[in-house]
Amino acid sequence: MTDTGASADTGASNSTDTSTSTGTATGAGTADTLGIADRARAVREGGPLVQCITNTVVQQFAANALLAVGAAPAMLDHEADAADFAHVASALNVNLGTATSHQLLAADQAIGVMAEEDKPWVLDPVSVGASAYRTSRIRALTAQRPTAVRGNASEIALLAGAGAGGRGVDSTDSVDAVVGAAARLARDTGGIVAVSGERDAIVAAQGDRAVIARVSGGSSLMPLVIGTGCSLGAVLAAYLAASRADEANTRATGSDAGSVAPEERLHNDFTAAIAAHAHFAAAGHRAALAAAGPGTFAPAFLDALFLLDAEELGAVRIELATATFEELRA
Repeated sequence: MTDTGASADTGASNSTDTSTSTGTATGAGTADTLGIADRARAVREGGPLVQCITNTVVQQFAANALLAVGAAPAMLDHEADAADFAHVASALNVNLGTATSHQLLAADQAIGVMAEEDKPWVLDPVSVGASAYRTSRIRALTAQRPTAVRGNASEIALLAGAGAGGRGVDSTDSVDAVVGAAARLARDTGGIVAVSGERDAIVAAQGDRAVIARVSGGSSLMPLVIGTGCSLGAVLAAYLAASRADEANTRATGSDAGSVAPEERLHNDFTAAIAAHAHFAAAGHRAALAAAGPGTFAPAFLDALFLLDAEELGAVRIELATATFEELRA
């Protein structure tokens, strides 16, 4: 959807007779069955504060994308105050595309706070494999078990030990070819792994099986606009934060006190990640209808993120499947 060429057709359908390229199909249909519009509404009503330690090329676009979906951006990326602000933030997005020494130190400090306070954080492993130092730093961050890792197919494959990386920021692998690698990475991190491409794949590991959601939509113009993929990482953080706030509200008003069970948390994070990708898919489709090219697509995309209604969000086609790790290796 975002990092390689993608169809502008959202392919909305109510069909449930479908198969997937890997694993056993468990259902396909539209996003309304997963409550995607409700999750988008929760982001807008909750206005989560997302701390972004992100690359300088996309800071403004990512901030605008967060504002468009109803979240609040904070681009604090210096080690002098990153940890202090992380205590205030609802979630963290780390993207080291143009990493400075200040950002590296800031990321370490902010991630530490997220772990201590059980807040979600997203790692976008931009250009992992492009250099030895970059790769070692991103691997070290991955070992800190991010709530979600979001990248293109080549980035995810390398992190899982199944590839050599892409061509700079561009992927040289297809999404379907790295689903197995994504599942292994999800098992290693204990979190969500999202792979962007012509049809996005969101993966979670549950015991000896992987759960896979494929989100169709977007536009072939998306990879021609700098920031669409990187801003998705920021919006994903916002969706995860809104999900955590919903967990807290549910427990505060119900009889089920105590911490959230790991399997429940993983399910909630998985659904939140699907919702963020569906929001981008629908916005890309809508923006492409109004754009003449990449120059007009960028503002149209931000408008679409802001203007999408429940019907448009609910029409995004999503396929769900499960597979064992043995099947994914085949």
